[in-house]
Amino acid sequence: MIIWGSISVAQSLIDERLIDEYRLISCPVFRGSGRLLFRDKGQSPDMKLSSAKALDRGAVLLKYAPRDGWSAG
Repeated sequence: MIIWGSISVAQSLIDERLIDEYRLISCPVFRGSGRLLFRDKGQSPDMKLSSAKALDRGAVLLKYAPRDGWSAG
């Protein structure tokens, strides 16, 4: 399942530990206001970087997997 633009659904899945892989695109822009993906500031799930790929115009695609082998189910 791919979730585009629904932070509420993503947060619910994160809370229940139902995400097997995170693919996040980091864009080189100034931070403004908005909702955070990970609810607790500074508290993200324990993840390990599995790959990183540079994209056009400075963006980076980062793939993370949960540590300790937990996965959906």
